Amino acid sequence: ALAVSEHRLRQLIDAVPAAFFVTNAQGECVLVNDHWFGLTGLGVEESMGLGWLGAIHPEDRLRIAAQLGHPDRVGKPLEDRYRLQRPDGSVAWVRTNAVPLIDPDGTLTGYAGFSIDITATVDATAALQRAHDELTASLAALRTLRGLIPICATCKRIRDDDGAWNRLEEYTSAHTDAEFSHGICPECLDRALSDTRS
Repeated sequence: ALAVSEHRLRQLIDAVPAAFFVTNAQGECVLVNDHWFGLTGLGVEESMGLGWLGAIHPEDRLRIAAQLGHPDRVGKPLEDRYRLQRPDGSVAWVRTNAVPLIDPDGTLTGYAGFSIDITATVDATAALQRAHDELTASLAALRTLRGLIPICATCKRIRDDDGAWNRLEEYTSAHTDAEFSHGICPECLDRALSDTRS
């Protein structure tokens, strides 16, 4: 009966569509399913005990290891996000959720939980953030004039919101990123020359 029960439990665990694990109270792994091996790239012997910590990316490993015996975490559900570094060098982001296993007398005996691969979500979020930053930078660089602009029909000065009249180039430079360089068109040059001759 025990063998049948263990066989059924094994089938159930392997049917979980995530990397399932069970640890003892010290965080040592005592049971994993087939998805665990696929996600971590570790074998059975490497996964047992504290060997599973070796699958965690070096930059995240100390943070995760520090949670194992932390007084604030003992007996409480755990949730975290971190990177795995597989033996082939590839990196995967995972989200891990675990719940405490408590005996009827209140003794913590370990944790049971699962880890799911969230690499695609993390990559998509990073790409979206990059696109957002690029768009924000582009919008910051783009300044446009909109609406009705009151301009004098004679001198071409523009009235601002305070009622002051500004030269066209001053107003435009203050409200856009445009800069002016001054020259003289052929008609104005002819007119200026004719004025000096007369």
